[in-house]
Amino acid sequence: DIPVFLSFLKARIRSLGGAIYEKCEALELLLNDDASVQGVVTNAGEILCSDVVLAVGPDTPRVLSKLTGYEPFEARFPVQRGPGLLVTTPTLYRPNLFQRILYMNNGPEVHIRPSAGGGLVIGAESTDGLIDEESSLDQLLTVGQKLLGMAKLSLPFLDTNIEECTVGLGIRAVPSDGHSIIGPLPGADGLTVVVTHSGVTLGVILSQLVARWVTSKIMPFELQPFGLERFRGFS
Repeated sequence: DIPVFLSFLKARIRSLGGAIYEKCEALELLLNDDASVQGVVTNAGEILCSDVVLAVGPDTPRVLSKLTGYEPFEARFPVQRGPGLLVTTPTLYRPNLFQRILYMNNGPEVHIRPSAGGGLVIGAESTDGLIDEESSLDQLLTVGQKLLGMAKLSLPFLDTNIEECTVGLGIRAVPSDGHSIIGPLPGADGLTVVVTHSGVTLGVILSQLVARWVTSKIMPFELQPFGLERFRGFS
């Protein structure tokens, strides 16, 4: 559950002496004459540092373009926006019925996990293909009803209807070749780009590996296949 996970991470960072700046927009990279990073200009002032990790998911092309002043990044950076539809049910009569993510394939393929509110969160790749960022609320509810019906085939005890549920549209970062992008941006020493799906699932290991790279400047072998140099124009 992403909100619960983020609350845990923020508390952990602060307990270890880290600082978190919310609603603090990064506006521009500060660079030395040799194009190495020396900080970031934000709407709350300058933050001086020798390394910046850009991890902004589907907004990577736009933010990278803004920070570097290089407009082609917005159109050419190899990341697409992938919409995903999720239906969250109200609290179940047995709120602790599930403790794990379920991938159901004894019928329509859906994934189901417990929500922090005691209900279920339901999604499926097949219904993701029926919506986009411009879909109206009525369209989302129609597809959400289809998704809920698919879940009920595997979990017949679900007696809720779509009007009782919350329907949400999330935008995922999808690298153009389907694999994570993790590594330095050529030409900007000290700027590391991290973009992947699923960021929550992979975040625990990626954070450790990226921290090792940033502090040692030795790229862990686990990350070596995922650098930007595999894409044309980034070698």
